[in-house]
Amino acid sequence: LVYGAADADNFIYYDYFKRYEAEYSNFKFVPVAADRENWSGKTGFVTDVLKEMNLENSRIYMCGPEAMTVNSMALFANKGVPENAVSFEKA
Repeated sequence: LVYGAADADNFIYYDYFKRYEAEYSNFKFVPVAADRENWSGKTGFVTDVLKEMNLENSRIYMCGPEAMTVNSMALFANKGVPENAVSFEKA
């Protein structure tokens, strides 16, 4: 789960996802904060983090603003992710 928020205070269910990650070896939680203040994890936009990831054989569900979904779809195409492996909702 790559989860983007404006800043560290805006992550909903952060503790839940951290516990889930600790319990299930096949689940990875990657929180990304756009604002670096008070945050030591990944920063920037979700698409910045996705660029670094191996997405081979991935099934992707995403929800977010239209600009993010459009940019992500282009990124997925460049990484060889088939369009039918991606589902999304625009916020």
